[in-house]
Amino acid sequence: MRRPFLTISISGASSSGKSTLAYQVQALFSPHVPFLLQLDDFCKEEEDLPVRPNGLPDADAVDSVDFPAFKSALLHCKHTGELPADFKSWQDPEDVAEAKRRAVVAIGETKMQEARKRLNMLGMERDVGIVEGFLLYQDRVIREMLDVKLFLRTSEGVAKARQMKRPGYGDPNTKDFWRMDGYFEECVWANYVKENGWLFEGMDVEGRLNEEVCRRERILVQPRTDRNREEETFDWAVTTLCEALAAMNG
Repeated sequence: MRRPFLTISISGASSSGKSTLAYQVQALFSPHVPFLLQLDDFCKEEEDLPVRPNGLPDADAVDSVDFPAFKSALLHCKHTGELPADFKSWQDPEDVAEAKRRAVVAIGETKMQEARKRLNMLGMERDVGIVEGFLLYQDRVIREMLDVKLFLRTSEGVAKARQMKRPGYGDPNTKDFWRMDGYFEECVWANYVKENGWLFEGMDVEGRLNEEVCRRERILVQPRTDRNREEETFDWAVTTLCEALAAMNG
C-alpha cells in the first residue's frame, strides 16, 4: 500500500537559497522522497523567451516558463508520487550531485540528525515530494496542488551580491544576456517584485508581509533578516515544517 503523500514547495527570490534548501530537505526526508521537481527544468529555449524593449530576452518573466508542461508534470507527481516517465532535466547530473553534496555538508551531520529526530517525534509516516522554483505561488491552480508552501526572503542587495559571485556574472565581455550588467535589476528583481509583491503590504518585498493574504493562502514566509545564512534558513524551515506537520496530524 502506498504511504500517505505530502508536497513541500520552496519559492522566493533568485539567490535566496531555494535550491540549496530543497536539497537539504530532500536529504532530511530521505529515503522517502520520490521526486524533486524544479521549475528551472521548464524554462523555455532562448529563442522562445519574451523580449525586453532593448531587444534582449527575459528569462525571469512568467512567460519564460512552460507552465502548462509544469502543471501537467506536477499533477502527475501528485497522482502517482513520481516524476513522469518522459521527464528529462536539462541540468547536468554531476553538477546537481555536487550541489546536493555541498548543501548537506553546509548543514553538517549533527544538525541534520537533530532535525530528523524532531520529525521522528511527530510520527512522520509520509512520502514527501519537493517542488522548487522562483514562480510557484502566483498561480492559484499550482498553489492548490502544494501542501506546505515555504517562501524564502532576502534583500535586493544580498540577492545581487550572491548572483554576482556566480561564474561569468558582471563580466563586461560576456555574451550571455542573463549575465550582462543591468539584467539583475531590470529582469530578476523587477519580475520578483511584480509576481510576488502581492504577499507584502504595498508591494514592498523588503517591507512588511500582508499577513492576511499569507494566512489565507497558507504561505509560510521566512522572517526577514539582513543576511539569512544557510544554517538559519535550514533551522527556520525545520521548525516551520514540524509545526505544519504537527497541525496536519491533528
